[in-house]
Amino acid sequence: MASKPYSVRFMSGRGSTRQEIFTVPEGKRAVVLHIATVVFAAAASSYCTVIVHGAALYYQPFAPGAYAGYFEAVRFVAYERETISCTVAGPDVAYSVDGYLLEDSVGRPDDADNEVIVYPRIELPLPQPT
Repeated sequence: MASKPYSVRFMSGRGSTRQEIFTVPEGKRAVVLHIATVVFAAAASSYCTVIVHGAALYYQPFAPGAYAGYFEAVRFVAYERETISCTVAGPDVAYSVDGYLLEDSVGRPDDADNEVIVYPRIELPLPQPT
């Protein structure tokens, strides 16, 4: 697939707990390459998570009272009509999710030929009362 990629910021913002969702346009493929978060104030359960097409692929917890920056190089792909979601929780967090948006005439590859092996559950003996 020959394509002219161009750099794009899929989402960015700052504030208290929020979620932002980007839907990949028809005929495009998104490649997430960089996630940045800057924590200006963190609570006990502050975090950032990035979900691509329903799969939670990135999670960064923030220490309580943190004032820090987190910068991650990643490689996540989303195809047309799939979503990229970033959720931040905390009193004051800035975030940015960047990458490339490509022309995609092929679309999502077919997963129908994947082999899925399901193993039987192994029953472990329960501890006996003493």
